[in-house]
Amino acid sequence: MNIQDIIEDYLKKNGFDGLYNVGECACKVDDLFPCGGEGVLDCDAGYFGPCDCGEQHRFHIGPKKEGKTK
Repeated sequence: MNIQDIIEDYLKKNGFDGLYNVGECACKVDDLFPCGGEGVLDCDAGYFGPCDCGEQHRFHIGPKKEGKTK
């Protein structure tokens, strides 16, 4: 088991959809670290949600919004 396996296991067991770094990037739990792990220490666990950053993305992961569901 490597670090990526440990992080993926944690995210899945705790209901997260992936990782995100505000203003930088996001990755899905089933496709972690497309960045090669660069800056992963700055990432937070997050959830799929509506994009409110004004940019076009294939998906958006961030903190859970109160009153919103997945």
